Amino acid sequence: MARVLTRWLLGIVAGTASAAGAVAACSAVTPVPVTGSHADEGDSFLRVTKPPEPVRIEVIGPRPSKAAVWIDGYWHWSGRRWVWRDGVWTVPPEGAYYAPPEIVRLPVPVYGDAGTERQLRGYAMALLYRPGHWHMPDGKIAPVEPFGTSDAGR
Repeated sequence: MARVLTRWLLGIVAGTASAAGAVAACSAVTPVPVTGSHADEGDSFLRVTKPPEPVRIEVIGPRPSKAAVWIDGYWHWSGRRWVWRDGVWTVPPEGAYYAPPEIVRLPVPVYGDAGTERQLRGYAMALLYRPGHWHMPDGKIAPVEPFGTSDAGR
């Protein structure tokens, strides 16, 4: 009986150790870019007609370089409909930060004509979207470029 119990305990300990190792391997932190808010100027919202679908679950491939960071996939407004943009490994531009996509509801004024004057009649809620992009140190905006062969030395 003691021998059977010992084997059983050893089996549990071995199984627990291998499960812990698997969890540790899966819990590696995915490197992400330094993030910040969108600028007030030159970073305008687009008015959209409906909210996007829920985000998709993605499988993150191996990191192609120590300089690469992961940017999650997101829904992008094409002007007529939402289009999914897959997540990418990318190398951040020097000194830049990433402003992730934003979808917000904000009140916008509704005007009506009263004779010759334009009068504020109230507010309506508008759905607004800003795509994700890099904010450069010089104040310019740059798109996210996927990791390419030119980044291999970084």
